[in-house]
Amino acid sequence: MLAVGEMLSWDVYIETWCKSQGVNVGQYREHTIEEYEELLPGGLGREFGENVLFAQEFGYDGSEAGVKRPEEFGVRMTSFKEYCERTDFSAIL
Repeated sequence: MLAVGEMLSWDVYIETWCKSQGVNVGQYREHTIEEYEELLPGGLGREFGENVLFAQEFGYDGSEAGVKRPEEFGVRMTSFKEYCERTDFSAIL
């Protein structure tokens, strides 16, 4: 089961977060593996970059036909907007 409340594009993800925090809406720019490696040294950049690029190409769930989602079991997950609105992000703003 993929325990996710909703599937969002990076643009919607960023817009939702920015609006919930009252900051100017930014935008997502795709990066190469090499750029991720520069941003996050020590192997983390490659790992993170491969994860992001995989999700962009195949979807977060890998487009696996058999993946079950919470709603199929009557489970309500918190939306990303709800999460952002109730979480204090002031330490990183």
